Amino acid sequence: MFGGILRVSIVLPLVCASGMAAFPRPASAAFPGRNGAIAYSWPGARDTPRLAFLAPDGRAIPKWIASWRHDVVDAFSPDGHRLARGFAGPDANALSVITAPSRRDHAITRPGPADDDDRPSWSPSGASIAFQRYLGAEQDWFVFTVRIDGSHLRRLARGERPQWSTRGRIAFMRSRDNGAHSSIYSMDEVGHHVRRLTYGLRDANPDWSPDGRRLAFDRHEDIYTVAADGGQLHRLTSGPRFDFTPAFSPDGTQIVFATGRDLMIIPANGGRARAFRCAHSGCTSPDWLPATLSSAELPRTGATVGVAVLCGVGALVVGLVGRALTSQP
Repeated sequence: MFGGILRVSIVLPLVCASGMAAFPRPASAAFPGRNGAIAYSWPGARDTPRLAFLAPDGRAIPKWIASWRHDVVDAFSPDGHRLARGFAGPDANALSVITAPSRRDHAITRPGPADDDDRPSWSPSGASIAFQRYLGAEQDWFVFTVRIDGSHLRRLARGERPQWSTRGRIAFMRSRDNGAHSSIYSMDEVGHHVRRLTYGLRDANPDWSPDGRRLAFDRHEDIYTVAADGGQLHRLTSGPRFDFTPAFSPDGTQIVFATGRDLMIIPANGGRARAFRCAHSGCTSPDWLPATLSSAELPRTGATVGVAVLCGVGALVVGLVGRALTSQP
């Protein structure tokens, strides 16, 4: 009996060590990693955004992922296990975090009755969120940050649609001329060192490259990229399509953007774009997710019982059994 327990107590750590080595840790930054699926929104009933996924190489999406189709989704956390979004609960103006797969979301902000929180973007560590808040008293949009437990709310600067980079900068768009025009800016994580990056008439929807060195954005219905310091402007698309809301791939080599009916994927340095028909009536706001297990699998949007947990429980059971046997008279 004791020999069997001894053998299990020796073998178990070895098995657990090898098992955990087979499951790499999830991506710990905002974007970098292997390319996974592309999440996008489509207009559901009563103009409520619904979630859908696209596997660019044609792989089928797991059926269990369809359980998310009724959620209003704005941003996945770096590890793919949580979502931040405009709250769909009693306070529709607040920001919330939902943890998969329970689908239980809770508000983390408390805007005033005339205010509205929206457009979240996770920090690289996943500990904080940048978002836009409309302040009714000032009748304008401002960028805020907040920790995911709702603490340390901070107002940074006037602007909309913030995007947090892996280098600690936050990009955002700022409107002028009563909203008729807008440009892309960036600042540090506390709202200092604000820098204007673009000078178009209507520059919007910035998205950082995984290394934080470039930004993709849309201008006059086309897609552009610009260096983090505002230099090296590069136009990627032109033509009759309405191209908008670009997003870099996790490996930084491609950019996906929406056209309304299709999602388009184009090399980040320019070239021919590939079209992927949306599975529903339309598509907006694509977000390219990193694969968190291997390049052959889609990103996980729900945490499962991991090897570490199973091994911890197994070790605990072995220890308890051993203690009970040795304490017997």
